[in-house]
Parts: sequence; structure tokens; C-alpha cells
Amino acid sequence: MKTRETRSGKQTKQWIMDTAMKLFNEHGTQAVSTKRIASEMGISPGNLYYHFKNKEEIIRTMFCAKLDDFQSVWTNEELPPLHRFVKTLEQIIFTWKDHRFFKMELVTLLNRDPELKQLYLQNRQEMFEQALPMFEQITAESIQESPEGKDKLVADLLTISWIIVEHWLSHLSINDAPFTDEQMEKGLKLIIQIWLPYLSSSAKKDLKDLI
Repeated sequence: MKTRETRSGKQTKQWIMDTAMKLFNEHGTQAVSTKRIASEMGISPGNLYYHFKNKEEIIRTMFCAKLDDFQSVWTNEELPPLHRFVKTLEQIIFTWKDHRFFKMELVTLLNRDPELKQLYLQNRQEMFEQALPMFEQITAESIQESPEGKDKLVADLLTISWIIVEHWLSHLSINDAPFTDEQMEKGLKLIIQIWLPYLSSSAKKDLKDLI
């Protein structure tokens, strides 16, 4: 007789999110309903609705879980600032490779769910605010002489970095490039190249040991 596997509520929620991620990546969020997710799992829709009231809540929960992961590195003051920057970038780029539906459908998802959009924009603002004191320690003193000021320059560099992170997977898709670890490394190194001219001599030296 076949033994039925039992899961705790927390395990079931994670199972739902893992299954949803797989289907979203393969078929896109528009083509995947909660009923389809439940069917793929072999559970009743009612069981799924016990944990998530709709598809948007599944996506928001997945997004928030990833934000917690990013913040755990980004705000870890036990790590040197340069390490926090590079490790967070690496974590973000490789995470979105596994959750590629989110970046491929970013505008649609944010427009469809105002609550998700608010979370997304709030996270971006918090990361920008946390970045400034961090970069004070790793950028060269010469950029203090920037006509627009150091704060403005750092904000511009962060914006450029954010744009690359947001659209790197779309860039690969348009060019029929595979979503491989090698391609993710290219995106990471592209962002680092933008910052390189503005890093202090010691930070440039440390960077060689990180990438």
C-alpha cells in the first residue's frame, strides 16, 4: 500500500511556491491559474486557498522571501562594505535567474498588483538609502570633487546598476542567449565595471579576490 507523504503548513506553502515558480518560469504567470498549480501538485484547490487566497499573494510571498535573503547580506555589517556589495549583487542576479518569470514580466506584474508594486518600490528606496554610507567607505576621495556631489554620483551609479539587474534577463532573452551561470556572471561583471573607476585603490585591490 502506498504511503501518503504528510507536510506541515510551512512545508506545504513552500511546496506551493516551488511548484508555482516552475510553472511560471515555463509558461508565464498569465497562463497559470491557482487551479493549475493545485492540479500539478495533486492537491485540491481548497487546500491551496487555505495557504494563499490567490495567485498574486503567491507571487508577493515569493518576492518578500527573496527580499529577506537579499537584506540579510546587504545589511550585514559584519562583512566589509565591498563584500556586501558584490555578494548582494551576485545573490540578486542568480536568484532572479531561478525566478526569471518575475523579471521577464516585471512591468505587467507590478501594474497588476499595486501591493506588490509598493513593496518593490519601497525595497528599492531602502536599498538606495542604505547604500550611501556603505559606498562612502569604498569609493575614491577624488569623486568628492564631482561637480554634482558625491551623493548624486553614487545615486546615479546605483540607478544604472539597478537597471542592469532589472533588465539583464530580458537582454539575454532578446538575444536568444541561454540563462546560464556564465551569462549571469557577465551581468555581474558589467555592473562592477561601472563602479570600478570610482573605487578607492584598496577597494580595487580587494575586488580582485572577490571576482
